Amino acid sequence: MAAALAISLAYVPYRLLDPVGARRVAELRSELRGIRGRHAKLTAENHQLRQEIDGLRQDPSVIEDIAREDLGMVRPDEIIIRVETEPRRP
Repeated sequence: MAAALAISLAYVPYRLLDPVGARRVAELRSELRGIRGRHAKLTAENHQLRQEIDGLRQDPSVIEDIAREDLGMVRPDEIIIRVETEPRRP
């Protein structure tokens, strides 16, 4: 048991000071920074989506806005007037 502890205590600093080990540690730190950045981005996106879900659950006007914009729906008493423009000629 003591021999294993002594070997591991000698091996860890050797691997960290070894150029290959130091390079690997730097790569892992860089990867960790990237993962943390991605995590922060996804956390912000989740927060935004939760707010959108809450709006859909609590505010009927949000659902109406989506129905109008995305599905082109109108109320029965509304009149649709389409204005078409001709493309500009050079």
